[in-house]
Amino acid sequence: MKKAVWIYVAVFCLIGCISCTSEPGATIPQPETSSSGPTTTRLSPTSPPLTPTASGNPNPAWNIPDLFIDQPIQSVVEGTLLYQSTVDLVDSGIQAEITHGSVTIPSPAISNVPEDYLVGVDSNQNLYFIQYKSQKITEQDAASEARPAALVQVSLTTGESRVLRLFASANACFIANNDRYVVWAEHAGTALNTGNYEIFIHSFESGRLASFTLPLADGSETSLFAGADSYVLHGGHLYYEVIDAVRGGRKTGASLWDYDIGNQSARLMARDACNPFLSGGEPAFVALGPNGEWLEAKTEDGNTLLVFDDMETSSNGWKAVLAGNYAVESGRFEESGSTIPPSLSEYKDEKGLHGAWLLLDSGNTKSPLAMCVRSGRITDLAATDHLVAASTTDPDTPVLLYDMAGNHLICTIEGERASGWFWFTDRGLVLSDVSPVENGTRYECTFVDIN
Repeated sequence: MKKAVWIYVAVFCLIGCISCTSEPGATIPQPETSSSGPTTTRLSPTSPPLTPTASGNPNPAWNIPDLFIDQPIQSVVEGTLLYQSTVDLVDSGIQAEITHGSVTIPSPAISNVPEDYLVGVDSNQNLYFIQYKSQKITEQDAASEARPAALVQVSLTTGESRVLRLFASANACFIANNDRYVVWAEHAGTALNTGNYEIFIHSFESGRLASFTLPLADGSETSLFAGADSYVLHGGHLYYEVIDAVRGGRKTGASLWDYDIGNQSARLMARDACNPFLSGGEPAFVALGPNGEWLEAKTEDGNTLLVFDDMETSSNGWKAVLAGNYAVESGRFEESGSTIPPSLSEYKDEKGLHGAWLLLDSGNTKSPLAMCVRSGRITDLAATDHLVAASTTDPDTPVLLYDMAGNHLICTIEGERASGWFWFTDRGLVLSDVSPVENGTRYECTFVDIN
């Protein structure tokens, strides 16, 4: 499950969900299965190397402070990822079993309809796609727009594909999945955040469909969707944020709820709370101030994990995920007009620090982990209790992992083929290499089951 708690410095946007769903009019994917079946590799951990592992980049695995003090950034190839000492997964001490699978999804038969969009993966080697259709929402629309039409599951092991849901509304959004359930949102309005949202949960074991409607927000005529990143699907529970109040286009009140899927019942976990995440396998959340500001990360029993008073920000694209007792932050600095976090200021050269960065924040100390220089970007960020994953624009290191328990940066995985797509699952991690082929798109997946 690709899951993260995101912090946005920009003004809260009520349009919290990008419509990334599918349609009935599109071609149902026909998966390929290889005659030999999936291949499995067992990794046996060895002692970590005494020297840093060299990457495929023009530079070996640099130590970041040395890089920014001793190496002029101008000499580094544009887009290159630079990082502290790293290891391969096999040398990290993490025991893992790796399996591969692939499928080609045909292009839609109808022109001007987007390709099916991969939105989720589970550890049973099922892929989840949103299909689209071309549709006018109202008769006054000048032209049709691509709208989500269907949610489709594709199995890499059996070669079967099936439609899980033909969306009843013109607006729908995939939220999350694990090995037992898949969750999405729909509403009947003519645009996002008009009309009340209904959350649907499909059980693979029973085939049952459960649903509940989000309540109205004070200051709004509709219920408001906090965004897919404000939902955590864990075991048989869905932890989610409800926007309780808005003022001037900003969220000013929110609460955290726990939906028991088996009992189909919801309970209030905390008022003035948002952005659920997991710490030690248990739900935690962010406590809000009177104006919706973030105060601290807490567990349900009141234990404080992180205080956000000194959380660092930049003026460009600052994001963070909460993982256990840490926050991992990423941001981007341009050549001018950006604010550099104090903990990174000593690493800049005479022309400033340019590019994307990754920073580990424990509340007491802040440690730089990696930087993608110049035009390079860290395009996504997600975390579990123990692992953080970041996708980058560096083709030699498209996915960078950080193992909090072992304090390792992991830049390569045996058999890995990835183009920056990754998901966390119930058993580990999935990397996906996505490439266009004739009349379709090919997805080659590496399933990393972690013991």
